[in-house]
Amino acid sequence: MVSEVQKYRAQFFQVLGFSFMTPIGKIVLDAIDMEQSDLTFKLLIYTGVALILASLGIILNLKGMEVLEERE
Repeated sequence: MVSEVQKYRAQFFQVLGFSFMTPIGKIVLDAIDMEQSDLTFKLLIYTGVALILASLGIILNLKGMEVLEERE
């Protein structure tokens, strides 16, 4: 049985994980309008940071699922 505290912790980690994954969505949506000439060093740095944050978001989402699987 999952307690209310475990549900709260799981939702906290999942929401935090999704918030870390939002920059990668911005890149995907902006890439549709981007031309090859607009590809700059700043965009590459932003993409790298967004990928790192997305990875952290995925880890936090998995942590949220792990909290639900714990049994007391």
